[in-house]
Amino acid sequence: MLFGASGAGKSSLLRAGLLAGVRAGRPSWRALLFTPGTHPLEECAIRLAGVVGGTPGPLRDEPAGDPRALYRLAGQALDGEPAEAEILLIVDQFEEVFTLCRDEGERARFLDLLLTAATGGNSRCRLVIGVRADFYAHCTGHPALLAALPEAHLPLGPMTADELREAVMQPGVRAGHIVEGAPAARIVADAAGQPGALPLVSHALLETWLRRCGVALTPAAYEAAGGLSQAVARTAEDTYTALGPGRRRLARQVFPRLTALGEGTQDTKRRIGRHQLDDDPDTGAVLEHLARARLITLDRDGVEIGHEALIRSWPRLHDWLDEDREGLRLHHRLAEATEAWAALGRDPGSLYRGTVLAMARDPAGA
Repeated sequence: MLFGASGAGKSSLLRAGLLAGVRAGRPSWRALLFTPGTHPLEECAIRLAGVVGGTPGPLRDEPAGDPRALYRLAGQALDGEPAEAEILLIVDQFEEVFTLCRDEGERARFLDLLLTAATGGNSRCRLVIGVRADFYAHCTGHPALLAALPEAHLPLGPMTADELREAVMQPGVRAGHIVEGAPAARIVADAAGQPGALPLVSHALLETWLRRCGVALTPAAYEAAGGLSQAVARTAEDTYTALGPGRRRLARQVFPRLTALGEGTQDTKRRIGRHQLDDDPDTGAVLEHLARARLITLDRDGVEIGHEALIRSWPRLHDWLDEDREGLRLHHRLAEATEAWAALGRDPGSLYRGTVLAMARDPAGA
């Protein structure tokens, strides 16, 4: 279990470090990485189907009732493979199990499924979890996770100045660009002591590269990008104000829906399905506009904020979130209830009733 603050580099370490290293150095292993999302059992089943074969349906349904199902599937998938072959499950942004999955039963089944697969006798399944440090206490609430923590706990702290300087300079050098010493030193100095600075560094470097002089990243380009503290906020504000009034209203609706409001923790990003947004040309154009600026990421099915640094750094988004936090919480709960209702074949028994319905109606009507 890899713990670290938001922006400490957990996802980079898991994806560009661990996953890439395993794929390059252990060809007999089968590795998959996913984030839990609203329905972690379903997400795990979809990803697992791509590794062990078959379709997600049976894999999704079987684990729901049998905590040893993943353990068995891993053994079956590797039957006849070399003895050193393993299945590596990497669950990034594990805090989504607590922030997005509202079904406590599904959450418990998902955790049991993973931990049984990784800890069963003669297991050929390895489990690596990346989770934000402020969700450490949430992890201790599950007995099997708590039991694993003493031996499986790996904290990730901030980079040293030398490590950060290498991270700033070497990718550019390998790509044939020149990173002048002055902007590199300025970025390292600006990032020193800042928690979660890596996504800000990444964004500032991109904006500096877009303003480069030939093949050189210069101090002037870094200043023009807004430096470390302003690059993300400036990009977000410029991208938003470049929209027409109607499309700004759409962007104003989209960003709060992509944010999970913290309950004693920081606000975090929240992945939603494309189908949860209006299917019209204007909404599609707004999403593409925001994606080109790297403010959000899109795939065939989902939408999410590019990184939580945007939530921390953009004042306009802060204001939107603070205007009506309870209203946003209600909206998120209604969206999740709608998803559950649709998944149950629009079962009337899953609709709001009584006090719950009355509580939902009043704020929505207001």
